[in-house]
Amino acid sequence: MDASKHAAAAAYMPRLRPFTGDVTLFVASARLRADPLKSASCGWDRYIGSLAIHALDTDHFRMMSDEPYVTQVAGVLARRLA
Repeated sequence: MDASKHAAAAAYMPRLRPFTGDVTLFVASARLRADPLKSASCGWDRYIGSLAIHALDTDHFRMMSDEPYVTQVAGVLARRLA
């Protein structure tokens, strides 16, 4: 992470507050493979009471632009909202 991104993240972190509602998190499996020591929840489990994690076998940028990932996201959201 470059210095400007690190500074932005450091400034944002103290503003985070716990959330008790349901949250659906989509995670890029490519990120987890690249750094298996990182949390599957990306650290959100500390702040979210009910966190449903869905890993997609792609990178962060393709999950909302390429098939079949867009369809997979849509299917999960449809089930969660039903």
